[in-house]
Amino acid sequence: MEQQACFDQSDIFAFLADPATHELREPIIRIDTHGAAVFLAGKNVYKVKRAVRFPFMDFSTLDKRRRGCERERRQRLHAGRNERDRTPCPSCRIMSAEAQTICGLT
Repeated sequence: MEQQACFDQSDIFAFLADPATHELREPIIRIDTHGAAVFLAGKNVYKVKRAVRFPFMDFSTLDKRRRGCERERRQRLHAGRNERDRTPCPSCRIMSAEAQTICGLT
């Protein structure tokens, strides 16, 4: 099964991997999966859906990744999260205007 990268996300991955982005001194831990990159930054976790297309998963466009985040958020809420935990899916949370530019949202 071959992965098809649909968009270069290296700038946003570098931004999230930089401790200065999070005002931290310790290194950021990055965990890669077939469909996401997860960044452990101190007490915060950021998950970015990869811009990929597989036969079983298509996150090839920003809209498809956004819908995937929304679906994931709904599933978490239905899994018993309380009303206080209605924060955006980490994949959809944008940290700054710089991140919005890197993600192509501005």
